[in-house]
Amino acid sequence: MLTNFVYERYTGKVEFVPGTEFVKGRCVVYAHEYVRPAKQLNGVRLTAPKVLVVLKNIRDDKSLSSTHTIEVKITFLPLLRIGTVIENGYCIGFSNNVVQLKTELNQNPGHWKHVTKEAYLADFELNYPLRKQDNSTFIEFTHHDGYKLLIPSLTYFSACYGFSAELKRILVTYPWPEVCHRICGPISGYGQFNGLVINLPKKLVDNDATFVAHALYDNVAQRAAKSLYSQIAINHRREQSLPVFLEVTPWFLGTMQVELRGVWINPNTFFGVAFEGISEPDGDRILMGRENTNLTVTKGDGSALAWKNSLNTVRNLPLTVLHSDYDPDPGEAPLEIIEPKLRVLGHPRAKTKVLLKQSQNKSGIKSDKPASGHGSSGERQPNDVKISPVNQIPTLEFQRGGALIGMWQASRELYHRHPSIIRNARCYLKNDEYSASPEPLLISLDYYTDAERELLTEEQQRWIYSSYSQRKIRGLLVIEFEFRDFSYVIVELERKHGTAFNEEHIRGLIFEKTNVEEFDNLIDSLKGRLRITSGNINKSVAIFKKAFTFNHPASKTLELKCQKAIINAFRKMGLPADDLKILRAGLKGSEN
Repeated sequence: MLTNFVYERYTGKVEFVPGTEFVKGRCVVYAHEYVRPAKQLNGVRLTAPKVLVVLKNIRDDKSLSSTHTIEVKITFLPLLRIGTVIENGYCIGFSNNVVQLKTELNQNPGHWKHVTKEAYLADFELNYPLRKQDNSTFIEFTHHDGYKLLIPSLTYFSACYGFSAELKRILVTYPWPEVCHRICGPISGYGQFNGLVINLPKKLVDNDATFVAHALYDNVAQRAAKSLYSQIAINHRREQSLPVFLEVTPWFLGTMQVELRGVWINPNTFFGVAFEGISEPDGDRILMGRENTNLTVTKGDGSALAWKNSLNTVRNLPLTVLHSDYDPDPGEAPLEIIEPKLRVLGHPRAKTKVLLKQSQNKSGIKSDKPASGHGSSGERQPNDVKISPVNQIPTLEFQRGGALIGMWQASRELYHRHPSIIRNARCYLKNDEYSASPEPLLISLDYYTDAERELLTEEQQRWIYSSYSQRKIRGLLVIEFEFRDFSYVIVELERKHGTAFNEEHIRGLIFEKTNVEEFDNLIDSLKGRLRITSGNINKSVAIFKKAFTFNHPASKTLELKCQKAIINAFRKMGLPADDLKILRAGLKGSEN
C-alpha cells in the first residue's frame, strides 16, 4: 500500500474548481474512475467530458486515510496523474513512493485483455484498496517473462493516445466524422505527395502526428479511436449524463517500450498507475503539413490573416485555477501550463514536414491582455466569468544535462538581473511556442532516414544519441533573447550523456533573428545540418545571415562559465559596448 509519502515539488500551483478548493491538508490522487459525458450547463453543452478523480488524505504519519472525489475535465488528467500530491487545494508535486519499472507491453491479440478489480480483488484489498463502487476497467498485459502488467484504462488513454490534451478531448467529445475533421485539415493542397499525408490543425502538437496518421490510415487505430466516443454516446441522455467506465484499447500492434510508476499488488502482477515514458510504433514515414502556417514555399499575400487580433499567450503564473464547469470565453487571453514530462523512448517515428506551394494567409497581429489566472479547456463559448483557454504543453523533448541546464539558468539570471537591457529570455519549442519553465526544454533531433544511414558509418549513426544504451536522441536548446529592437538566438547542442561541457567539446551558436516567418525553417535546417555533420557547429554558420560560434571559457563555477559565454556571444554579435559593460559588471565572482 502507498504510505510514507515523499514527493517531487512543482514550481507553480494549480487549483481545480470545483473540487480541490474544498480539500484541506495534504492528499494524493489515488485513482481515476468513470467518465461522465459533456453535460448541459445554463442551456449550453460543455465541450469536454469529465472524469471522477479519487483523492486520499495523507496523515501526519504519512499513511493514507479518508477519501474525497472530484470531477474534472478529461483534458486535465495529465496534470492529475495518479500519485499527484495536493496540499490545501493546490497541486504541489508528485509522489516518489511508487516503484519505477522499465518494461514493454505486448499489444498483439492474445497478449492483453480487459479486466476489472474483481479479477484481483484480494490483491487490491491488501495492497491498493479501491472503492467498492469502482467498476473501472484495466488492461492486463502478459509479459514474455511471465508476469502481468495491469494498467487502468484512463491511465493508458491519457498517456498513450497522442500527446496533446486537445487531441484526447476531441476523441471523447465528437462522433467520428467530426473527429476526422478536427484532427486533420484538408489535404488536397498536398496532392503532390504520396504516403501517410496529414495536415495538423493549430491546436495539435507535432508529436500528435503519429497517432493522427494511424487513426486516419490504419484500421486497428481507427477501431480503437472510434470505440471511445461510441461508449460515451450510448450513455448520454438529454436530461442526464450517465457515468461510463471506459474500456480503452491499444491502438497499434507490436510491443511498446514503457517506463511505469506503480506497485506490485502481488509477486506476479505490477499495477502501473502512471507512465513516465512510452515508445512510438514503427511504420512508414509520416508527411506532416500544418493548417494556418506560413511554412510554405511562397508566403501568403496577406489577403487573409490567420488568427487576426488573437491574444498573446500568458505564461508562468504563480497560480492557475482550472475550471471544469465552464468552457473558455472567446475574449480571454490563453494561458500556458507545462505538463509533467513524458519521455519518448526508442527510435522516434520518421516524420517529414511538407509545404504547400503558397499559404492561404499570413499571421495577423496579436495583442496583449491581462491574465485572469482562471482557465479551462474546450471550445470557446460566451460566458460572464472571464475564463481563459488553457494551452497544456506536453514536455516530451525535455532532457536533462548539466551543460544545458547551466546555459538556461544563466540566461534567466542575466534577464532577471538586467531587464532594461534583456527584455526577455525564453526557450523556443517550435511553431511559435515558447516556455520559461525552470528546466530547459529541448527540440529533439530527427533520427536518420534509411537513405542517410546508407551514407553514414555505424559510429556516425551512433552520434545522434546522447546515450546510445538508452537510445536517447540528442536535443537542441534554443534560447531567444529579446533586446530593445532586435533579438539574438543562442543554440546549444545536448552533450553525450547530458552531464557536462567537458564530456564533448561542442561550441555554441548565436545568430540574429531577422525573419519571424522563416524561423522554424532555419531551426529545421540547423537540425538537418547537425545530424549529417555529427554536430559540427562551424559547418552550420552559413545557414544564417549573421551568426558566430563561441566557446565556453574556463571559470570557477558553472554559473559564471555560462554567463561569460553568453556575454561573449553577445559581443561577437555587436551588442553596444555600454550594454556589454553593464552585463560584465554584474557577473558574480567577476574575473574580467
